[in-house]
Amino acid sequence: GFAKQVRFLPDSKSFLWMSERDGWRHVYLYDVSGRLIRQVTRGAFPVHEVVGVGPGGDAIFVVASADSGAPYEQLFYRGRLKGGALKRLSSGAGMHRITLAPSGGYFVDTWSSRTQPRLREVGSTDGKPRVRLTTSDVSAVVEQGFKPP
Repeated sequence: GFAKQVRFLPDSKSFLWMSERDGWRHVYLYDVSGRLIRQVTRGAFPVHEVVGVGPGGDAIFVVASADSGAPYEQLFYRGRLKGGALKRLSSGAGMHRITLAPSGGYFVDTWSSRTQPRLREVGSTDGKPRVRLTTSDVSAVVEQGFKPP
């Protein structure tokens, strides 16, 4: 929907727009008159969602498939509005769903992979160690003989 396509920045003078204009789904910065300022993310991978913007407005947080060795995984990254390389914030492989705190300083990461049952962690966007909140109990399926693919 529209919420995943457009995100207004705190300054109310610009917004982020998701577009595939270079052949990959990436983030572009526009001013409110609709003038393109710059392409924010770039590379041979898709950005799936802009999760939020950091305090001060320079950092952006995205979920993307930017690991060329794992193109089907959706990982959490920090980037900059000025562009440049993305910094991975996801702790593990797999599919990550992020809930960013309004301050932009912390997030809840709900994720799983083919071999890792769903778990939830709290992390800080500056890379401090994470805290595990929950891990799914898979003992009943293991008892039945389930083996991860």
